[in-house]
Amino acid sequence: MLAKRRVWRNRRIPNRATGHLSFVIRWPSGSACASFATGFHHLIRLFEDRLRLVPSAERDSVAAHFDATVRKGGGGVRRVTLAKWTATEPLPEFYKMARLAYRQLPKERDDQDSFIPYEIHDG
Repeated sequence: MLAKRRVWRNRRIPNRATGHLSFVIRWPSGSACASFATGFHHLIRLFEDRLRLVPSAERDSVAAHFDATVRKGGGGVRRVTLAKWTATEPLPEFYKMARLAYRQLPKERDDQDSFIPYEIHDG
């Protein structure tokens, strides 16, 4: 008899994004970071809030990057950089580049809630 089996989130395949995003902002007298935002809207809001912490005299020397968390081959996670930004570049372009890079990463949830056929054996 044939049936369908649900495929759950696969955490064993390396180099798949876990869904967690983070950023780091650096300026000459300090830095700020946030981790484990689960969507770009939230990440951008946090980023812009932390960007306000930069003293106005140092705004021209700010650098930042967005990261995504991916699975390592032997277990655990690591971060990969999605996009880098400096104060001389426009922010909307930075956000666009990061989103594009994230869309291209394979995700752990890509196959989640799909069904695959399998055979049930009686007996």
